[in-house]
Amino acid sequence: MKIKTLDKNGYRLHLIKSNNFKTISFKIVFWNELKKEDLAYRNMLVNNLLFSSHKYNTNRKIAIRKEELYSADIYGKTYRKGTQIVTEICLSSIEDKFAEEGNFRESLEFLFDCINNPNINNGAFDETSFNITKDNITNSIKSEKENPNFEAYQKYKELIGKDKVFVGSILGTLEEVENITPSSLYEYYKTFFDDNHIDIYVLGNIEEKDILDIDKYLKFGSNRISYTSTYVNYEKDYSEKEEDSKFNQSKLFMGGSIKSLTEHEKKYESIIYNIILGNSPTSKLFQNIREKMSYAYTISSSINRLDGMFVISAGISSKNYESTKNEVMNQIKEMKQGFFNDKDINDAKEVILSIIEEINDNPWSIIDHYNNYLYFGADTIENQIQEINKIQKDDIVNVANKINIDTVFLLKEDEYEEIPNQ
Repeated sequence: MKIKTLDKNGYRLHLIKSNNFKTISFKIVFWNELKKEDLAYRNMLVNNLLFSSHKYNTNRKIAIRKEELYSADIYGKTYRKGTQIVTEICLSSIEDKFAEEGNFRESLEFLFDCINNPNINNGAFDETSFNITKDNITNSIKSEKENPNFEAYQKYKELIGKDKVFVGSILGTLEEVENITPSSLYEYYKTFFDDNHIDIYVLGNIEEKDILDIDKYLKFGSNRISYTSTYVNYEKDYSEKEEDSKFNQSKLFMGGSIKSLTEHEKKYESIIYNIILGNSPTSKLFQNIREKMSYAYTISSSINRLDGMFVISAGISSKNYESTKNEVMNQIKEMKQGFFNDKDINDAKEVILSIIEEINDNPWSIIDHYNNYLYFGADTIENQIQEINKIQKDDIVNVANKINIDTVFLLKEDEYEEIPNQ
C-alpha cells in the first residue's frame, strides 16, 4: 500500500494505492474547531446535500441514479473528535473493471453534482426536501431524549462542566434545528467550504493521473484553516449527584480526568488498564459486580483520549447504588495495588492487537487511521503493535495510580415502574 499526499488549492489530497478491494473509496473530510451553534447547521446541510440536488431533485431520483452507478454508496455524517467538529461526505464506487469503463468517474461527477449544485430555489434550499430532513433530525434528537443511557451520560458530563464541548448532542438542540430556515441554510452553505480545513482521501486500485484533474469538480475556496489542538482537558473536585427519572432502570456513571497521564499512557497503557478493569467480558467490573454480586445488569468502562475522560457506566437498580459504587471503588483500588495477573495483561493485549490488525481489512478503516495519524496523534500500525507488546505490569499499575474518580451521577428509575427481568 502506497500513500501520497499533495497540497492543493485550499485542500489536501491523499492518494492511497491498494489493489486489495474491488471498490474505490472516496472521502471528503471537513473539519474545524467546534462551535456549538454550528452543530444543527452542519447536520442539516449534509443531509440536504445528499437528499436531493438540482439535477436529481427528489430522493427517489437520487436513489435511482445510485442504482445506475452499480449501487454506488454515497453518505455523510458529522461527529466530534475532541475539540474538533468533523463532517464527512463519502463515496464507495465499484472499480471500473468490475463494472464498466467510466463508472468511477461518473460516480464522482454525481457526488460533486450533489455538493456543488444543491436543490436551491430562489436563494433557499428546496422546501419539500428541507422539511423532510428537518423532521428526520428532529425525531433523532427526540429519540436521544428517550434513551436513558444517553440522557444520564449527558447529565454526567454537565457535572464536569456545562461549558465543555463534549456536553450535548452532536445533532444540536431542538430549538437550534427549529430556527434553521431554507434560506438561512443556503447562506450557511455559501460559507461552509471556506470555513473548514478540507482533506480528500482516495483509496483503491487507481492511478494518480486518474484523479489529479479533480480540481475541475471542486468549488472550494483557497483558504486553509489553521490546525488547533484537539485535546479537551479538565480537572475538578469530587462531586456526586442523584436525579429522578421516568425510566424503569437506573443509570450510573462514574469517572475521572486522565489529564495527569502522559501522551504515551493515554494511547497505550491506559487502554490495557481499561480492558482489564471493565472493557471486556472477563474484566474485573463485569466478573465481580455483575456476575458474582449481581449488583448491575450491565457494566463497562471506557477511555477517551481526546476528551481526557475515563468513564464507568452501569445499568442498576437504585437500591444497589451504594453497593455498586463502593465495589467500583474497590476494583479501582485493586488495580492500583496490582491485583491482576499476566494472563489478564496478555488477554488485553490480544484484544487490542486484533483490533489494530483488522484496520487493513476495511478501506474506510485505513482512511480513518491515516487521518488520525495526520491530525489526531495516532501512531502507525507498526508502532502501535510494537508499543503494545512492550507494556509490562508495572506500567499498568503506574497508570492505575494516576486515575481517580472525581464525578458520580445516578439517574434513578421511576420507583413505581417495575424493573424488567434481565
